Amino acid sequence: MIVIRAVNVLKLEDYIRCAWEGDLDLEKFYDKSLTKRNLEGMVKDTSRKIRDMMEQDKDLSLLGIEYDGKSIGFLVLSEKISVFYSFGVNVNYRNKKLLTTIFNFVKGKLNYEFYSVIYEYNTRAIKWLKNCGMEIDPMFKPSHDTIYLKYKICQ
Repeated sequence: MIVIRAVNVLKLEDYIRCAWEGDLDLEKFYDKSLTKRNLEGMVKDTSRKIRDMMEQDKDLSLLGIEYDGKSIGFLVLSEKISVFYSFGVNVNYRNKKLLTTIFNFVKGKLNYEFYSVIYEYNTRAIKWLKNCGMEIDPMFKPSHDTIYLKYKICQ
C-alpha cells in the first residue's frame, strides 16, 4: 500500500536518498553544473535546492512516499503557486500503477492545473510527465537549460 506523507526538510533528505539508490543512470539526468556527481552529492545538492526554494515559498509541501512501510521516494510541490518542483521514485518501484497513483495524488493536491520546470536534458522525467498528460508550454521559452511543462484540467 502506498502512503504519501508530509515530512520536514531534514527527513526529506532520507527520502531523496531512498528514491535514488540503485539508479545507475541518475547522473545522466542530473544538474550538469554539480561537480560532485555521486549519490551523496546529488542528494545533498537537491536538499540544498529545496531549502532554497523554501525561502521563497514558506508553504512548500515536502512529501515522503512509502510503499508497504518502505521509503521509496519524494515529492516537492507548491499548492500556493501550483508548481510541481521535484520528485523521485526508487527504480525498483517505477511501474505504471504506482507512478499513476503518485501523479494522480499530485493532480489532486495542485487542483489539476500546474507547472513543472525540468532541466531539458532530464529526458527521462520529461518523458514521464508527458506520458502523464503534461505538455511543453510554448509561452515560456527555455532558459538556463530548463523547459516548462503544464498540466491543464481540460486535458
